[in-house]
Amino acid sequence: MDFYKRVDVDIEEIWRTPPEKLNAEERSIVSSFLFTGIMLDKWFLTPMSVFFRFIRPIAFTPMQFYPLVNTLASLILMEHNVGAELFTPPTYYSLTALGKELFADPDIIDVDKQQMPQTMPYEQLQAAVLQEAEAQEQELLFLTEVVPDVLSLKISQSGDADLWKIIEVGQDMDVNVLCRDLCGAFALEDMADYLLSVPDRNGFPLEYSANGSKRSLNKANGKMLQELPLSVGTTLLLYPTHSRAAYLRLEILEKGKGNPYLMYPRVTEQSPKMLELEKMDELF
Repeated sequence: MDFYKRVDVDIEEIWRTPPEKLNAEERSIVSSFLFTGIMLDKWFLTPMSVFFRFIRPIAFTPMQFYPLVNTLASLILMEHNVGAELFTPPTYYSLTALGKELFADPDIIDVDKQQMPQTMPYEQLQAAVLQEAEAQEQELLFLTEVVPDVLSLKISQSGDADLWKIIEVGQDMDVNVLCRDLCGAFALEDMADYLLSVPDRNGFPLEYSANGSKRSLNKANGKMLQELPLSVGTTLLLYPTHSRAAYLRLEILEKGKGNPYLMYPRVTEQSPKMLELEKMDELF
C-alpha cells in the first residue's frame, strides 16, 4: 500500500471501484497489485512462517481443499504457473515467540498497521467455527453420495495429429458449453456459430448448433451429453466455422463412473506440442 502511495496511485480507491467500471490502466494496476501479493507471500510470508517460524499467518478465508487440489493437478499437468494458487497472502500475521525475541521493538509504533477486530464475543466465534465445520461436512457428504457418470474424450485438431488433449467430462454437461470450451481451448475463432456432428446408431450424422445460430439444425443449448447416442469408439466432429476447413475430432475413449473427489471437466493428458504452444501463449 505504501509503495503505491509513493508513486501517487490510490490503490484503495481503485480497489473499491466495481470491476466493470475500471479502465485499462486501473485493471493493469489491480493485476500488478495481486501479483505483488503473490510474490510477497512466495518470498517473504511463506519462508518466514513455514520455514523459519518467525511469523504466524492468519487467514480468515477458509481453504477449499478439493477444488484447490483439482486446480493444482490441472495446472501441473499443463505445466502452467501455480503461484497464484499456492501463494495467496494471509489476512493478517503476527510474530511468534521466536519472532518477538528477534524482531520486536517496543519503541517502534506502526501507524499504518492493520488492526484485527478489538473484541469478538465467544458465541460469535463459536457460531462461525460451527457453521464452517457444518458446511465442510455437508460438502464431503455431497461429494461421496453423488458419483458422476463421466466420458473420457480424446480431442485432436484436424491437420495436425500432434495437437491433442485427453479430457474427462461429466455426462450431465451441457453440449453447448462443451463445444464452446473446446473451441476456446484449441484457440479456434468464430466459435459462436459452431456445428457438432454426432453419428446416430445407424451412422447417420446428427448435427447440432448453438441457439443463436441461423442454421436449421438441432440446438445444443440445454441438451446434455448423456442425451446423445454416444458409445466407446464413437467419433464426433466439431466445426467452429461455416467453412469446415478446420475442425476438432472428439473420440470417445471410455464411459463409466467418475471419482467423487475429482472435479469435471478435467484434462488428464495432452501432447508435448500442445504443452509448448500453451507455454508460448502464457508468456504473451
